[in-house]
Amino acid sequence: MPGDGERPPGGGAAFEQWLEGWARLAAAQAAAAEALAADPEEAEADRLWRAVEAQFAQWRAAARAVGARAHGPEAAETLARFLDPGAWLLAGCDELDPTLTRLVAGPAPSDLGDFGRAALVAAPEWPALRRAAAGRRTVIARAWREVFARLSAEQTADPALAWPVAERRWRAEAEAALEALLRSDAFVAAQRRLVSAALALRAAETRLVEAFCEARALPTRREIDDLHRTVTDLRRELRALKRDLGRE
Repeated sequence: MPGDGERPPGGGAAFEQWLEGWARLAAAQAAAAEALAADPEEAEADRLWRAVEAQFAQWRAAARAVGARAHGPEAAETLARFLDPGAWLLAGCDELDPTLTRLVAGPAPSDLGDFGRAALVAAPEWPALRRAAAGRRTVIARAWREVFARLSAEQTADPALAWPVAERRWRAEAEAALEALLRSDAFVAAQRRLVSAALALRAAETRLVEAFCEARALPTRREIDDLHRTVTDLRRELRALKRDLGRE
């Protein structure tokens, strides 16, 4: 990984941003990789991530050879966006990306407490979610490796390649690879397992909260939802009754 103060010769803004992004991504993944490696079923995700790091070193060598020819703020911004590995491989140790989080996230009750959350993490649904998340990252990392290796080989073979041409090649390769990935059976199956595991964890959280509330004679969310539905139905019936009386 690039050391402090290291930059490609010529100071291309795109590759400064890109190299910094890789450094942040590697630092964020370090702790997650150690945790994942503890589970043999998740070791494949860690192995692939280390391979992606090695491929970064390849691309960095190619970038040093041609970085001085990077030009134009628009080209720099475009390259920084398309060469950002975080767009493919999830950074940090979040189990879900933002879209899936919005899909499966339930309410966060304030009365659950630290003990309840610790009990939830110890539930079997939590490691199942981690395994599903690792499986999804593995599928994404494989696709990233393939397109990354192709582009690295092309760039290394032709170090005089102009950056506009390199950007167009990257965009075409990345878009085609991403489209194929999203349509692949492996990605769909991994996505299905991840969503199912996340929903199972949400159901476990609901059961835990309801047990907590029932033990303390507090209304559960299900009961509050039923009450809200009943009140809404009564209001609707009351409005209808008022309309009928007004016509008489």
